[in-house]
Amino acid sequence: MGRRRRDLFCSANNESRRVVEPGFGLSHATPTGQLFSDECLQGTFHFGLGNALFFDGENDALVRLDLVSWI
Repeated sequence: MGRRRRDLFCSANNESRRVVEPGFGLSHATPTGQLFSDECLQGTFHFGLGNALFFDGENDALVRLDLVSWI
């Protein structure tokens, strides 16, 4: 994570550091390079931190950060 993003994330309210979307990918699709498609791929783990209002969640945070990693 870049320094500017890290500083923004760390200076935001506590709700911004809350895990709001954990998940394990199960799809056998081909990687596309697009976060919202690739977070579902088999062998990946993803989680979202911060704002969850877009997904009908209750956490109202200043920022949203999605991370995807291969297991």
